[in-house]
Amino acid sequence: MAGDWILAVAPVAGLAVNVALQFAGIRILPGRLAASIIAGAIFGLAATFVLISLALAQLPTPGTGMVDAWSVGTLTYLTLAYGFWAFLNLNITSLRIRMLRTILLAGGSIEKKALLDQYTPEERLRRRLQRLENGGQIRRQNGRWRLNSRLLLVLARCVEVLRAVVMPVRYPPR
Repeated sequence: MAGDWILAVAPVAGLAVNVALQFAGIRILPGRLAASIIAGAIFGLAATFVLISLALAQLPTPGTGMVDAWSVGTLTYLTLAYGFWAFLNLNITSLRIRMLRTILLAGGSIEKKALLDQYTPEERLRRRLQRLENGGQIRRQNGRWRLNSRLLLVLARCVEVLRAVVMPVRYPPR
């Protein structure tokens, strides 16, 4: 049955749309990372919904398993989208990777104090603020940091909702 196959690949196809739109958005509108992430996620979800609808329309008995199909398809897409987002952020902002590179550049070993001196809380905050400012996401105005775009706040809220759906229990708990 073609409907079964469409139903099975709907979340993966949605993820493909998500990824393609994010990459296209970054190329077409440089500096609009948050917009490309949100657009990719929304259009990927829409593509998943369209494919689920097409698959359900091909079922021999309409209405059979609709709630299951919608639930599994949607949650699978959201989980895949969250995984992709986490993968992208691993590349961009991971302190762990930077520390491993520092150790590697030091010949494979480094004293704990030397490593901690490079990554004080103040230094980490300075670097993160610099990245956000360089990315056009925040700006300094009258000695205070301000959001440059409300889209970043929307993105943060979307990620929190997605994280709550994918991982309802936080480790470690707050």
